[in-house]
Amino acid sequence: MFEGKKISIKELVAVTALSILVVFGVVCGLGTLTSGWHLVDDHEFLEFQYMFKYQGKSLWDVIKWAMSWDTTTRNNFLYYPLRITMCYLVGADSVAISIIKAVEIVVFMVLLYACGKKITGKFFVSLFFAFTCLVGYQSALWWKLGPEQVQAGICFGISFLLLLKWLETPDKRHFAVWSIVFSVLMGFFHESFILVMPFLALFPIYEKINQQDIKLKGMIKNLKKECTGLWWYTIAVMICCAVVLLEIVLRLGLNSYDPVSFDQSTSIYQYITTFIYSLKDGLKWYYYFGIALLGVILTYYDKIKNKWADVVIAIVFIAPQFVLYSKEGIAERYIIPVVIGIAMLFILFVYRNGFLDGHRKRIYAVVLALMLILNVRGMVVEGDYFRFRGESVTKVLTTTKDMSQKGYKVMCCLGNANPEADWTVDMYMKSEGLPDIYYLNTVMNKATDVRPMLKADSVNLYDIDEMDVIYAYNRDDRHFVIEPNIDFSDYVQKKCGSIDIYFKKEVIDEIGEEYLDKLSVRPTLYGIGK
Repeated sequence: MFEGKKISIKELVAVTALSILVVFGVVCGLGTLTSGWHLVDDHEFLEFQYMFKYQGKSLWDVIKWAMSWDTTTRNNFLYYPLRITMCYLVGADSVAISIIKAVEIVVFMVLLYACGKKITGKFFVSLFFAFTCLVGYQSALWWKLGPEQVQAGICFGISFLLLLKWLETPDKRHFAVWSIVFSVLMGFFHESFILVMPFLALFPIYEKINQQDIKLKGMIKNLKKECTGLWWYTIAVMICCAVVLLEIVLRLGLNSYDPVSFDQSTSIYQYITTFIYSLKDGLKWYYYFGIALLGVILTYYDKIKNKWADVVIAIVFIAPQFVLYSKEGIAERYIIPVVIGIAMLFILFVYRNGFLDGHRKRIYAVVLALMLILNVRGMVVEGDYFRFRGESVTKVLTTTKDMSQKGYKVMCCLGNANPEADWTVDMYMKSEGLPDIYYLNTVMNKATDVRPMLKADSVNLYDIDEMDVIYAYNRDDRHFVIEPNIDFSDYVQKKCGSIDIYFKKEVIDEIGEEYLDKLSVRPTLYGIGK
């Protein structure tokens, strides 16, 4: 029987309080909480607000509309209903939504701690496990308003905790049943978590192998004898996983969503290069320090040679993610399932087995600490840049609104690099009940009153020199591709963080230099935007 360690109410309160301090300390300290809108995904909140406020749509109308097109490429059936309901309740308020996102991270962190404590019984090890899972380049989950991996992760945490509770008390099968329910739900928030289901399915078997020290020789015979009462859970979860995957393949095929599609045009070389890219991008510190940690572990070969099941169950957790993202690689928030698997292997399983001792134990702890410290640095760099871009975008949006209301012609040049940017500007103006602005048509090199992404049958074209205010990405923005082919000799340039705003000289005479001074954005800690 799995002997899960108890978690007291006082301990739970303490961990929750600490998690709140850490999460809100980070998002407030870095400024991401109040950074405003961004040009990826955030247009959806503005569009929902516009539909509720100005089109008179009901909650059900908007959910039905979103699902009508999202289900043609994705399988995240729970994502939009929750997202739209949140917008319905709090409105398109970036601060309120950021607070909700931070609360979700706190819940996720506490659940990861609880799972770690059940397995190891150690407070600091479990806390370190939770921090390792959530701190790093995947920390974009802490501040980006769009990603659904947090909700999926919460469902995973609940499912895994219920599974551990059932293994602790095998006669209480309702824990196992609810674990299955949440294992299915996590895949309907984000598809990558469907591939975590085999881990949950096989964990009871793994746990029995670990407890009974079952050897590879004669394993099947021993498992039949020792795992009576466990197989039904394994089979049920695997069937659910297979049914969901089959439904996706039959309904959507293998290439409905390009970043994770599979087709004959992708070469073996591309798969190899994207795998290497994945290891050396957001996962780089886990990769480099993982080699060092593995080196320390292998010095205990005689003690760990029978712990093959730890490696197998970790591979079951991690490997499917690399397969899923084999076409374009895995980075940023998408690495979260991989990181959880790595943290389980190198933290939970190692410290539960208790073979570390002496100087090697201290070396192992130092390596883990260094890995976390460098991931903290990565989190700070990414969070600070997110703040920088958010403040840039939000000031540009409010300037667009203000100048448009004053009767000036404003043109956005962001869409040639990032079509979603035009979408965000369009939805921002609509959500404010204002008429749309102008957009750069790079093919005609003209201004148009319809954003190019819409591909309207008929649009009105205007000479660019008719525009009073023009804005475009500068080289401080990651979406920068090329400077627009526009003669700015009659304009005054004002740097607004990662976006440059160009005002006609006569406009400056009317609004005053003081107006421009308010558009400055504080540079990042590492000097971007100076």
